[in-house]
Amino acid sequence: LRLTPKEQMATSEDAKVHEDAPTTEAPPAKKKEKQPDFPGASPLENFVWHVPVCGGFCAPTANPSASFLKHFSNEWTPPQPCIRSRCFRGWMEHSVVARNVGKVGFALCEQRRGAILTLSCLVSLVAWAFTIFACAGLTSSRSVLSNTHWVRANVDDGSAKVYIGLSHVGVDRSNSGPGVSLPSYSQVRLDNTCGEGIAFVSKTYDDQLALMADSGDLFYDGDCARCKNAAEAAVSLAVSSAITQVFQMTTALQRTTRYGDLNCQKLFGIATGIYGFFSTLESLRGFRRNCGLQDDLPPWGRSTNVKVVVVDAAGNETEGKVDVKMLPGLAFTLLFVAVVLKAFDVFCHLIVPTPHPKHLHPE
Repeated sequence: LRLTPKEQMATSEDAKVHEDAPTTEAPPAKKKEKQPDFPGASPLENFVWHVPVCGGFCAPTANPSASFLKHFSNEWTPPQPCIRSRCFRGWMEHSVVARNVGKVGFALCEQRRGAILTLSCLVSLVAWAFTIFACAGLTSSRSVLSNTHWVRANVDDGSAKVYIGLSHVGVDRSNSGPGVSLPSYSQVRLDNTCGEGIAFVSKTYDDQLALMADSGDLFYDGDCARCKNAAEAAVSLAVSSAITQVFQMTTALQRTTRYGDLNCQKLFGIATGIYGFFSTLESLRGFRRNCGLQDDLPPWGRSTNVKVVVVDAAGNETEGKVDVKMLPGLAFTLLFVAVVLKAFDVFCHLIVPTPHPKHLHPE
């Protein structure tokens, strides 16, 4: 059927009326604008308060605690994935494992959390200072290496002192007798020590020149390459330990108030402390085993003797032996103390539970 011209005109007018009629569908939802973290703050304040690790110390907080610790334990001080990332919160904050780890501890310790975890932070600060000192064993400076060496060898009752660091080996002959003219100090890189001889004026042999053919004789089996490899492993562990120790301190501070405590922070404090304890301890064990110390409990000293060639004034050579005392350096000892302090930090995290509301799964 065909519409007449009059019917076609009526149909088009009805369609136009429908097009002009208001729609009953809801308008598209506007995207919710992200609210600023600190409304009214200046750009400089926004920048400072968002600085990782320490920026939250200065930020305004809703923490109701009257203690000064609220500046170090609030909603802005933890690593932001702990509270901002939904996936991270689900796994590391609200998971069964995280909530059960948070429950571990004693009610009395929960009430004294501020004192216990502040002490833990101070102990970690001391451990951090010791670790930084141990890292100074990487130096090539004579004055620094003489204080921050990891192993010291007293050769022939002090005729020569050999300082073994993480990258260099120094030989101090300042206590040698006047029989032969030798430089008072010499130094080589640890990776060039293999095959390098040590000359000194021997007290045992009446101030005659003595030559240790290979400095590797100071180490077990005369294998200085193993000491070099152990030192390289110790370097990476010492540097990483110095870096992670900073997070050990901030984790302890984060847990000092009930408002700022988090399951994920307790979990991190325990996990990183245990890992740091065993990895650094194994690194120290490998270093002392391969660089001339006793592989047992402190003080790790080892007495031995090494072969030398003694040259008299006429140039005649004879073979002999001199006593050597291998001793741990101050840097090695302090790093061992820092490892023990890591265990104390883990203990503090274990005995302080997170607040009861953190043990409940959010609906």
